[in-house]
Amino acid sequence: MLLVDEKNITSLGQRFIEQDLGYQVDCADNVEDARQLMDANDYRALMIEPLVKGALLNPHAPRIELIREARKKDIRVIISSTQPKKNLLDFWGLVERFDYQGFFEKPYVFKEIVSELKEIVEQ
Repeated sequence: MLLVDEKNITSLGQRFIEQDLGYQVDCADNVEDARQLMDANDYRALMIEPLVKGALLNPHAPRIELIREARKKDIRVIISSTQPKKNLLDFWGLVERFDYQGFFEKPYVFKEIVSELKEIVEQ
């Protein structure tokens, strides 16, 4: 599943993942829809942008809670963010390999992250 707040990025990401990696992708543009999809489906991975525009760096923000819910369901979490990786621990209390399995700092080119993305999903 892909949860990103920019629809043009979501559709581009979905197309890339489906065409280049061969995975089926469901997309959500808000936490409530993502939670419903997680409850209704058996996902291997969730790619999420934890901080939406204007949101506070809050360890109990809805997207951070969704990351924790995904891990309880043994869904691998891949974080995509403009924030530096160190903020994941400093501001949100997220620990690599426990709360999330991959991190891609924006901007990035989808084709450049193919092998790492595939490795995380297939772990």
